[in-house]
Amino acid sequence: MTDSPGADGALNSGRNFDIQRDGSVHYWSRTMSMPVVMTTQQLAAIDNENTRVLLSILASSIILVLTDGCRWVGDINNGTAIAILMAVLSFNALFIARFREGRHAILHRMPPAPPGTKVQPALSLVQGFLVAASVLREKVAGASVLMLLILGFASLFGMFSTGSTLIQLNEGVAFYFGKRNSFPMGPALPVGAFLVSVLLAKWTASALVARVGRKRD
Repeated sequence: MTDSPGADGALNSGRNFDIQRDGSVHYWSRTMSMPVVMTTQQLAAIDNENTRVLLSILASSIILVLTDGCRWVGDINNGTAIAILMAVLSFNALFIARFREGRHAILHRMPPAPPGTKVQPALSLVQGFLVAASVLREKVAGASVLMLLILGFASLFGMFSTGSTLIQLNEGVAFYFGKRNSFPMGPALPVGAFLVSVLLAKWTASALVARVGRKRD
């Protein structure tokens, strides 16, 4: 995103939107076959809706992590955990479907953007994760040797600590977090942390090997 005016007259731009000098916005939703023209107020309303969806997903993730912990320590049985899982997934599916249906109906009534607009369709969730991972990998590759060593040790520490936690969970040791240790922890959270640590270790090792190879050349 840029805040400086472009040669095409856009005052602000992103992948799927351009705010023009006349106050109009060229916007391309992933659910539409072509971009449309809207106002900045309508773009702000879309951003607010996106925020609500993200908050819903975040709250659902927290509920599922807590459910996993309660199931693991025996506070709830597998049937209750499955019921909570299905309820959370159903709520999010209906919420997102209603959100997308309403947005599509609104966008369908808007005029199409003029030919030559530079906006592109918005990224899907998976594409967004892949792009974010690619950017992080480039940031790691461009870090100093000292920072790479720090990241390497941090990733190794994360791998060993989360691996140890998973082993102890498998042996029946209960872990709690939160105020007064009121929330039990199941394997879902440490598994996610372990995968992140492995990915960071891989990126760091690749960057260090590349640095050594360049120095030899």
